[in-house]
Amino acid sequence: MAVARFWEVVDRWRDSVATVTEEQLDTVGFSQYPYASDPDERYVDVLWAGNLEFIHHMAEIALLRDLWRARFAAG
Repeated sequence: MAVARFWEVVDRWRDSVATVTEEQLDTVGFSQYPYASDPDERYVDVLWAGNLEFIHHMAEIALLRDLWRARFAAG
């Protein structure tokens, strides 16, 4: 169930990002990202940082999954 939910969220994110225009990507203040974001950042920079965070956290989850599996395989 978690994997299916993950892919639903990824698809929704991808579909949402695909609707952003070139003009919006260059717009300062287009994002409502509240976490210490520079108010002078273009939306493309905020979007890039969001993608980087997403990849980072998914890699952590994958590592934990692998460690969990290895724990049982070693014993």
